[in-house]
Amino acid sequence: MAADYQTLVAQLDAPDAATPRTMPDVPVALLTSTQVAAKPFVLEETVQGKAVWKAQHVMQFAGFARGSHRYFATGHNIHREDPAAIVDAIHAVTDSAASAVH
Repeated sequence: MAADYQTLVAQLDAPDAATPRTMPDVPVALLTSTQVAAKPFVLEETVQGKAVWKAQHVMQFAGFARGSHRYFATGHNIHREDPAAIVDAIHAVTDSAASAVH
């Protein structure tokens, strides 16, 4: 996992990482975990890290015209802690996409 994390950091630190990109006009479901870990492993699991995480998600979601951004009092594994939320998000995206086609 350390090698994967190093690759991610390299991508985030790349010179073009901050270059704005045009987002496609597609429905989006963005699910943001808000739980702070009792024993944080990475910055994102701390109070300060969650504040940055939430702010980044708000900025990311602002690039989309359709969809939903929801917060969950879970850890990173929303799919394990609240699988119904994932099912609901998938349905919302597919329903939105289907209505755009008709």
